[in-house]
Amino acid sequence: MKKEQKQLNKIAKKYDLELILLFGSQVDKKFLHRESDFDIAYLPKRELEGKELIDLNCSLMDLFDNDKIDMVDLRKADPLLKYEIAERNKLLFGDEMDYLAFKSYAFKDYVFHRPLFELEDCLIKKRHQLLTKSIYDK
Repeated sequence: MKKEQKQLNKIAKKYDLELILLFGSQVDKKFLHRESDFDIAYLPKRELEGKELIDLNCSLMDLFDNDKIDMVDLRKADPLLKYEIAERNKLLFGDEMDYLAFKSYAFKDYVFHRPLFELEDCLIKKRHQLLTKSIYDK
């Protein structure tokens, strides 16, 4: 087992994490640059609080040798973000069945909320039209 995987296993055990996923530009490698951050999603078995979150972030910074780590708690993420993460990610730690269950849940949650996203989009466009009209029709 690689050294990095052993470190990930240790981190996951220490913070009671079911899953650790890499997502974003580091997965695609299309838009990478020197300042690229690491987007990490994690699924905790229990709520992580203040100091634990800071310690988890520091552990991940050490592991990736990068101080630009953005973390997302999958239990708290909104449906659209969970769906985006589920669509494009790399499983770093976790059981395959838990991973597939997360992906399935993220998809179902997104489909359930999609009408609300469409309504929100419609309202934003309508508001934009009204603002544009009020600015330029004077």
